[in-house]
Amino acid sequence: PKEINQSTEAILNLALASGEDLASSAGVAGATLRAFNLDASQMSRVADVMAKSFSSSALDLEKFSVAMPKMAKAAESAGFSLEEATAMLGILANNGIEASTAGTNLRNIFISMAEKGITLAQAIQEVNNSQDKLTAGTELFDKRTAVAILTLSQSTQAIRDLAKELDLAEGSASEMAKVMDDSVTGAFFRLRSVLEAVQIAIMKANGRDSGLQ
Repeated sequence: PKEINQSTEAILNLALASGEDLASSAGVAGATLRAFNLDASQMSRVADVMAKSFSSSALDLEKFSVAMPKMAKAAESAGFSLEEATAMLGILANNGIEASTAGTNLRNIFISMAEKGITLAQAIQEVNNSQDKLTAGTELFDKRTAVAILTLSQSTQAIRDLAKELDLAEGSASEMAKVMDDSVTGAFFRLRSVLEAVQIAIMKANGRDSGLQ
């Protein structure tokens, strides 16, 4: 109950800011929170980073929900913060790499880094110092991840800039939610939430479970 209370406002803000339903927002935010070993008191941080990444890159909740679960734990194990991992996803999305592919490629890169005993910075330097960067990326990792590591190697400043934005994202979900709340979309979102609450209350009163049909 304490964790739910700590998380509720942040998740509501994220759902309203992204225009997505509460269940999807809660599921993705909760899974991300756990993957990076954060506790419920940091749900606002997760929501703010997600919301900011949606307004600052080609990511949205659907793409984030597909990509982040594939690579989050590997990213955390490799020493990357939520902000850094999200920045890498955002840059790959900006370069047209599909969400599932981006998440899988980043996971494979982090796993290979651990196996080879190298850092991402060292891998990027090796690729950038090569005359044939694509071949270098393929030899360093494999064909499936070569395009991703090549994209990262060409986008180091963009990744740093986006990570810095995400580091300063505090309050983003709330601010975006306020903007949405003043719109017609926000009014429909509130109406839908009220209707769902009424349906749940009626079902409970009738002795049924709260699953909506």
